[in-house]
Amino acid sequence: MHEKDSAEKLLEDYNDVFEDIVNVLLFSGERVIKADELSPALPRSIYKAGGKIRDQERDVAKYWLNDKIRIAMVGFENQTENDPDMIFRVLGYDGASYRDELNADKIGKSKTRYPIVTVVLSFDYMRRWAYPLTLKETLRITPRLLPYFNDYKLNLFEIAWLPDETIKMFKSDFRYVADYFGFLRKHKGNDESYEPPDGTVEHVREVMNLFKALTDEKRFSVLGEQLDKREKMSMRSAMLDAAEERGRLLGISQGISQGISQGISQGISQGISQGISQGIS
Repeated sequence: MHEKDSAEKLLEDYNDVFEDIVNVLLFSGERVIKADELSPALPRSIYKAGGKIRDQERDVAKYWLNDKIRIAMVGFENQTENDPDMIFRVLGYDGASYRDELNADKIGKSKTRYPIVTVVLSFDYMRRWAYPLTLKETLRITPRLLPYFNDYKLNLFEIAWLPDETIKMFKSDFRYVADYFGFLRKHKGNDESYEPPDGTVEHVREVMNLFKALTDEKRFSVLGEQLDKREKMSMRSAMLDAAEERGRLLGISQGISQGISQGISQGISQGISQGISQGIS
């Protein structure tokens, strides 16, 4: 799980990727947020529960700035599996962030009030999200309280189920991520006939490591290490290299399997031969 979290965070933390995800998913592709308007936000917050001090950490969070004035804070939460408690986690993150605004005001650091927006990115390509998207749907609420109950909702986006026209809006490396997982969904996890769209990958290692973490395909990890110092390359070249690496790993696996099989066969044969020989003597 830690490997998946790290791989997702590394790619999304680049400003060009972060702003691209926000602009496409929240603003239908309009370039509302620009990469140079983003600055890192502390993802970790502290809270007290059961008499103990605990912490919670967002996956990725950034401030959207206008001439150093905070317009908003946007956070990403990545999911590879359905989580029935996701609404409570997001509510906790957002509440802690608003508390930070209040605390900053108290110590004179800032009097600006800005909204907190959390986006949940689901990378599950085998199943649709199966749990409620609002707090109201997760609770049993007496009708008498409904007029006073403040609901909360998840801004959930299932990457493998994005429409093709939405995927084409991405301008960053996230386009290849969305395109690849959409293909996996359509082909039930089989990517042997996958052909990526034309274009250059800016963050090759991060994209390959993300593919490896979310699909558990070792070839992407090896390729990511090999491309550690490569800044850019064609996505089609990268996937071709990955296909060649798959063939190499498969050959090694088959060679080991055959070697073990032959060794067992020879061992049995020798054992029977020795047993017969000893019995005769």
